[in-house]
Amino acid sequence: ILSFTLLLSACTKDYLDPNAGTVEINLSALAGSGIHQVSFSSTVPWEIHLEGEGGEEPTWFEISPMSGAAGDVSLAIKAVKDNPSYMERSAKATIANGNLQTYFTIKQMPAAYFVADDAIINAGYKGGQFEFDLATTGDYEIIIDSYGADWVTFGERARETKQIVKDGLRMDVDYITETINVAFNKSIVGRTARIEFVCGNKTSVVTVAQKK
Repeated sequence: ILSFTLLLSACTKDYLDPNAGTVEINLSALAGSGIHQVSFSSTVPWEIHLEGEGGEEPTWFEISPMSGAAGDVSLAIKAVKDNPSYMERSAKATIANGNLQTYFTIKQMPAAYFVADDAIINAGYKGGQFEFDLATTGDYEIIIDSYGADWVTFGERARETKQIVKDGLRMDVDYITETINVAFNKSIVGRTARIEFVCGNKTSVVTVAQKK
């Protein structure tokens, strides 16, 4: 009889009954963003069969190895393609040996909805507060390159959540206004800062140009 112990990357342990596919591997929406390890034991040679949505073999992730001899086995699972859709996608991986088989599910998170236009802020030497608007369903990172200075900072953030329909899907979108503070320029020369708003594989750039 097959005995499976699946070890997920989150360091949790699940015991999978050979007749129940209750274990899920959740991959990021971005390719190459992490490897999940799955371990099991088999008393005879085994192989894996993949089935995606619509019955086709999925190509957006890889499992290695796909077959092997009896013994303790460790599988590596990783996403090799970004999910371009706002919908989660999934596939079934069946581990078979002889007449026995079990399976687990691989899912990939949907792409984040992120809308933000590139912008240029022209600031006088006195500086001031400026606003930048964006809309997103995911988390984003702010990267400030102001050439070693701290003259660009962020103030209060306003957020309002609205429900929209995109590509036939209803989703909750956060409409956010970021407050960008530009400090007084005491220098005799102008200066420039680059701010990147990064959400998944999408990036919006705000350039701050301040006069002397």
